[in-house]
Amino acid sequence: MENLPAGQAGKTAKYFKYAIGEIALVVIGILIALSINNWNEQRLLISNQETIYKQVRSDLIKDTLNLGLVIDHWEQRNIRLEKVLQKQFPKINIEFPTKKEDSIVDIYFGDIAGTFSHRIQNKGYDLIKVTRRLNSLKQDTLSSRIIDFYLKNEPPLSRNATTLIRKTQENIKFFEQYS
Repeated sequence: MENLPAGQAGKTAKYFKYAIGEIALVVIGILIALSINNWNEQRLLISNQETIYKQVRSDLIKDTLNLGLVIDHWEQRNIRLEKVLQKQFPKINIEFPTKKEDSIVDIYFGDIAGTFSHRIQNKGYDLIKVTRRLNSLKQDTLSSRIIDFYLKNEPPLSRNATTLIRKTQENIKFFEQYS
């Protein structure tokens, strides 16, 4: 700047100060925009996580209610089948059954040959697995416990449903010889 005329040296210094100020403003603007974007992404992740947990809760409530119905069904079925085993079921005119007798036969046949199982509601669990794979769900204790719960409980229930269907098919084949 020594070679520049006196008037030019002051203008160049002002220009550099102005340029540095502009650069600083742009950098501050970018940093503010990034922090707002990060805050918004974090807010969306928390909202998504809350939605998933609500779905898991809804699934567990449905499962609890449905399993109550399944248990009630099996208890009633056991009572009716005990009567069959003890030959305490009602006498039915097989050639000309009344509507009531016909429905009784349907109930007992359903007890012998039918299945009544429960399919686990796992939409929330599946959402947790997918979002964890995408790394958009925090690996917190609650999501880990939910995954552990389903990993521990889903396979036995699925095996029970498969066994129930197989046993029912065996019962049908057994009773076919008497028809």
